[in-house]
Amino acid sequence: MTLTLKDWVNIVKTSRALLGKAWHGDFVKAEDWRNRAHLFEDFAYICSKFYGYTELAKWVNALRKPSKGETIMPEDHNNCVEIAKQVRDCLSKCYNVSALSSAISKLRTVSSRDYVLASDWNDLLSVADEIINLLEYMFILQVHVIDFITKEPISGATVTINSIIKTTDANGYASLGGLEPNQSVTVEVTKKGYFGALIQVLMDKCLVTREIELDKAPTDEVWKQAWFEDWEPVPPSFVQAWFEDWEPVKPAMYLAWSEDWEEVNW
Repeated sequence: MTLTLKDWVNIVKTSRALLGKAWHGDFVKAEDWRNRAHLFEDFAYICSKFYGYTELAKWVNALRKPSKGETIMPEDHNNCVEIAKQVRDCLSKCYNVSALSSAISKLRTVSSRDYVLASDWNDLLSVADEIINLLEYMFILQVHVIDFITKEPISGATVTINSIIKTTDANGYASLGGLEPNQSVTVEVTKKGYFGALIQVLMDKCLVTREIELDKAPTDEVWKQAWFEDWEPVPPSFVQAWFEDWEPVKPAMYLAWSEDWEEVNW
């Protein structure tokens, strides 16, 4: 069975739950060091598999999983620090990583012959928590809804993404996370006074943005129906009159059926 991004997020959450906080004067068990190494190895795999980030191999290959009785080396900590920085760089292409960057800024690179302190252990776990918080967003679809004619944002539009309903903000944006890579998403947009829109979106990137233009629906003030055979209303951005070559005319001007097909302003 192929594991999805959501499956991997659940795996790293479970791995993180196994790791407890260290206290001053405590010894961290070799088992905990191994579990933490596996956790950061999984972070690297997620970045490579789902986000196309391939800069982590060097650090993953250097990760050591110490056994009971082995001495914990400074590089056992430092390699995880480097992976954390690379994961931040990977996720910065998709999310706001300010909280993660702040946590990483507290990390210490341990010098040779120096000790890995309890605070070093705890700071790295805080970084792991921030990474998991970002990964839980998974792939994100952002929809920008604007007016077809004016190109101004439309606030208060209803955006339905795979049956989940969102509403556009003052800038015309609505977004939904928790989507899988390469998932095909159905997006429907509606707003009173506008014709609706329906599109399909492929989640081929971790952050996909789609701009959707809505055309205003006809109103009594801007819409007059000419009298001729089987005439149907169409959006005001393209009013089609029934005559020789079906040429488009301006929304405010229609052809009345008269003997000479004269243009008439309504």
